[in-house]
Amino acid sequence: MKRRKSGVGSLFPLIVAFFLFSTSAISSAGDSTDKLAERIRQLEDVQKNNAQELDRLKGQQLELKKQATEAAAALPTFSYRPGSGILMESADKSWSIRLHNRIHYWLMFRQGDANADTEREGLGELFARRIRPTFFYCVNNCLYEMEASLDLDSEDAVALQRATAYIHLEQLNVWLPTFYFGIDSPTTWNRRRSSSSGAQLDYDILSRSLGNTFSQGWNYALLWQDKPLDWIGIPGQIEWFTIAVGSGPGNGSDGRFIHSDKKSYITSLGISPFSRLKNKWLSGLELSWGAWFCQFDTNATENGACDDARMRETDGFTKAVLWDANVPDENALHRLHGASLRWRIGAYQLLGTLHFFHPDASIRHRNWYIGHELYVWSPKGFLTGSASTPGSVMIGTHFERSDGQCSPALCDNDGEFTNNHVTLASAHISYWIQRGLRVGVHWNHYDAKKIPASVQEDLDIRSTGVPGRGGDWDNVMVIFGWEF
Repeated sequence: MKRRKSGVGSLFPLIVAFFLFSTSAISSAGDSTDKLAERIRQLEDVQKNNAQELDRLKGQQLELKKQATEAAAALPTFSYRPGSGILMESADKSWSIRLHNRIHYWLMFRQGDANADTEREGLGELFARRIRPTFFYCVNNCLYEMEASLDLDSEDAVALQRATAYIHLEQLNVWLPTFYFGIDSPTTWNRRRSSSSGAQLDYDILSRSLGNTFSQGWNYALLWQDKPLDWIGIPGQIEWFTIAVGSGPGNGSDGRFIHSDKKSYITSLGISPFSRLKNKWLSGLELSWGAWFCQFDTNATENGACDDARMRETDGFTKAVLWDANVPDENALHRLHGASLRWRIGAYQLLGTLHFFHPDASIRHRNWYIGHELYVWSPKGFLTGSASTPGSVMIGTHFERSDGQCSPALCDNDGEFTNNHVTLASAHISYWIQRGLRVGVHWNHYDAKKIPASVQEDLDIRSTGVPGRGGDWDNVMVIFGWEF
């Protein structure tokens, strides 16, 4: 028995030591667990704070992106369209500025003596027919518009081509007109040809010498455009209708005063009666008419416009005068009437005009022309193309005749003749490099029944002019046209 107690007694210290060690270990493990939990809690707090900071930074980033997007949207936009120019426009369309330039160069090969009194262009001389930088300013989504253009043609000093203000009342109501006013302001006329895209480079013999572009020293006008006619049972539209009042005795160009209270009155109307029909044979038909009533004043400080009736060339800077009549001053109202027809079908276009100028009972000037234009090829195939399709090829012909008569007292033809008729036949080919940019060749053949003797010599028709005789001559131009 004593030996057993002794064995247990000897084990007791070991048991106590083990118990104490176990208790210490458990206590130590508990402390470690608490520390780990605390560390985990601290890390979780840090992670939570980092997540909040991350969310805050992401919110700031989104706000900055939103502000940057709004700022970019508020900046004006820039765009370029060949033929129309560069447009800078505000995001809300409260204002816009458009810059445009028209450049037409002709490489001249005209028959005639460059050293003559007429100072005709020499062979191979480059003639700047049109250099017209133009600026358009708009406010309130172009409710109000201003056009300013310069005329920098060959041998012209820097001149004003346009300075016109427009109020587009049609934005308020579709039936209201555009009201415009200005100096050297344009007037819509009944001719439907384009020097930028057509085969006829200039106006007909009569109106080129008389009204030209029909812009005036100053005017104010009402213009209705693109008004439907369905409400009266016509499946078409009014292309334009204009009524204008302007300077009368002379052009008064560049805003110069002509010291007269007499006025000119111009009205013209163009209608496409079948434009809304789905019929290719009828939808392209357009008819127009125009009338110009010019009151001439002998006291005006600048002459021009309706005080003179002439036949002359249409190309080049210096034009040979083939017939001339002095309009009598006592006739206060000089009248020009004109009508035109245009018909388009596919790649073909037919143009025709008829003009009468009747300033006096003893003076008559009548002109008519007919022209054809056909796009013969483009990358889309034969008998396709347009002025806006790169690679298009257009050919055209044009024929016109002018007839004039005057009394001996009013004729200004060196006393050689009173009546005359002149014909002009032309041929043309153009190639479009891109929209608004073309090159080509144009040929004009003139034939006059009678030509003043001195002009015969200038045109190299005869070395010594013969009074009362006529003749024919040719002018050829290599053309370059760019509408920027």
